[in-house]
Amino acid sequence: MQISQINEMNQKIQSAHNAYCELAQELSLPLVTLQSILVLFYQEHKTLPQLTAKHIQNENWPALEAYLHKIKGASSSLRMMAIRHQAWLLEDQLKAGKPLNLEQMQPLYYVLQKAIDLYQLDALSNVKLE
Repeated sequence: MQISQINEMNQKIQSAHNAYCELAQELSLPLVTLQSILVLFYQEHKTLPQLTAKHIQNENWPALEAYLHKIKGASSSLRMMAIRHQAWLLEDQLKAGKPLNLEQMQPLYYVLQKAIDLYQLDALSNVKLE
């Protein structure tokens, strides 16, 4: 592994740690509790693109609306406001009777991936927390 790769990895770890600390302080939670909650959030929503694509393909608008409402609430509780906003926009469109397509889901997928990257949730989900 090159020094530049190690430095980049260290920067990502420090960035994730800072993000955790800020969010834990904002939510008044111990860091380990927040990590556990974020792992649950990740496990619940990591398949968002596949699940929403299935609902769109099957034109199952009530199920898609319910799922968007769920992720909107969870992300709001975790102060992930970009995810909350995108979910709200999509849910609002469904409530207005307007069907969605996969292209319209891309901003939500993007902000979810940004949160996964910021908090390194894919790596954290493989770590046993105590």
